[in-house]
Amino acid sequence: MKRRSAVVVGIAIVGVVAVWTILQNASDQPNRQSDVRMPTREAAADEAEPVDEDVDPAEIVAQALDVDTDQVRITRDPELRDDGRIVRVFAAVDYPEEPVRGFMVEYEADTHLLRGVLWMGVPEWPAEPGTYVPVEEAREVAEQLKSRLFPSVPVEMTLLDIGAVGDGVYKAHSFRWGCKIAEDVFTSDEVRVTVNAATGKPRTYSQRVAAERPELEDIAVTREQAIEIATEHIVALWRRDMESEVSFEVAETRLELSSPRSPDGGPVWWITGYPVIVRTGDRMMATIRPICAMTGELLL
Repeated sequence: MKRRSAVVVGIAIVGVVAVWTILQNASDQPNRQSDVRMPTREAAADEAEPVDEDVDPAEIVAQALDVDTDQVRITRDPELRDDGRIVRVFAAVDYPEEPVRGFMVEYEADTHLLRGVLWMGVPEWPAEPGTYVPVEEAREVAEQLKSRLFPSVPVEMTLLDIGAVGDGVYKAHSFRWGCKIAEDVFTSDEVRVTVNAATGKPRTYSQRVAAERPELEDIAVTREQAIEIATEHIVALWRRDMESEVSFEVAETRLELSSPRSPDGGPVWWITGYPVIVRTGDRMMATIRPICAMTGELLL
């Protein structure tokens, strides 16, 4: 029975990873510019450095899933992602008197800090058609995961978003925690959880711990300067490529004190807005410009 279940887990990997991507992207809509969703940017495995052999991936998987190491079987060689910064592991866990369960786990290559978990398996329908786990119950599951997995940080994490993603067997409740220290200023410490709405079981977990948390007075580029840089770039781009004169209507500004978009994990301004055709007044699709908050460099 266990052998058959393991085969099913292996066959389902490709489809489930695709579902993982859809769920994480959907749950990311309130914060479109964030790079914390999993899986991270793909890096060619044959170009990456070897995975640290001094670290047993099974131990990291066991800690993430709260099981004994001898219950964990690594089913694929660990893969390096995100230009060698992230290690991805596929594993199967043998639970007593239960079918083998498959997981995908990612962690940071240098610190071995957990980045995320995907609970894999065959999709499950609600016990009764159209009935789903209440969001309050799903929130308890998500909070328990966050409490167990997210490391202690010197900032207060608050629940920023509650939503729903997917439909049918893929319907899930989604939750996002972060640290907001001003109206549009975040530390980039973040936790995202999706919970299967049919079963109340976890589906995905991802986290990011800020590399640094500089003081606001140390930020060199002001909001107004970041808006000016973004506006100049958008106007010049449309003039060059579209031969059109546009203005730039700012919709949102956001400062991340430690952004994965920055090469050194430093602060980044995210400026979101709409190019507006001067001649007609037509407002175009929203665009986002990340700008280094220390140098003013566009991080495209």
